[in-house]
Amino acid sequence: MSFRNSLMEGRQVVGTWLFAPNTIFMELAAQVGIDFVLIDLEHGEASLQDIPMLLRAARGSTMAVLVRPPSHDLKTLSKLADFGVDGVVVPKVDTAEEARDIASACRYPPRGTRGMAIGSIRASGYGTEAGYRATADDQMMVAVQIETRAGLENSKSIQQVSEVDMIFIGPNDLTAELGYEAQCQQSTAEIDALVDQLKSSSKLLGTIPYFGVGRQALLDRGISLLVIGSDIAAQRQFLQNLKSPE
Repeated sequence: MSFRNSLMEGRQVVGTWLFAPNTIFMELAAQVGIDFVLIDLEHGEASLQDIPMLLRAARGSTMAVLVRPPSHDLKTLSKLADFGVDGVVVPKVDTAEEARDIASACRYPPRGTRGMAIGSIRASGYGTEAGYRATADDQMMVAVQIETRAGLENSKSIQQVSEVDMIFIGPNDLTAELGYEAQCQQSTAEIDALVDQLKSSSKLLGTIPYFGVGRQALLDRGISLLVIGSDIAAQRQFLQNLKSPE
């Protein structure tokens, strides 16, 4: 069963960010049995060209590989689909029209606009997977991030876009957009209200822990996909503890 379909059937998953193009981290995460790694091309140092190498590091495992692209660029989204990522988490989606275009770039006609090169792409095993075309649209998860004031204002129309599988709430950017210098009780109240609104639809929900709301509380509220920590945070903490042990 694909990662996307398992979420649709109620699975809840916890994974982490990857900011650097580190194949050893990917291999180790896969061997440990992490549910997924989310590669961040928006803020991290990995590039589009690094994705096949990182995917190969996880090959043969049950760990899913997701990617946050740097923008809404439709050609980049189609390229990620061709590489064979398990899903995309697209930042700063402000309107339903943007959400439709993003989902369309990840699906083949008639559901979308993804180009047909099935015999040559990594996602199809370079043409060796005979049934790839029939299952491709249902294998890739499409998540859009609500993390701006415009996205918040248009959240009800965004959640109605049928080809979008998941709404991913970005608490850090959303907090700043709402005028708060840092996450606080007020920002948490507004994010909680958004979670409650989005839960009224059939959309999957994803996020990161935010002020006063941790891992178990979010899972108890029905969050399907939770991202905790990162490769950078883990290395920083280790080095800081090594320098100044308690």
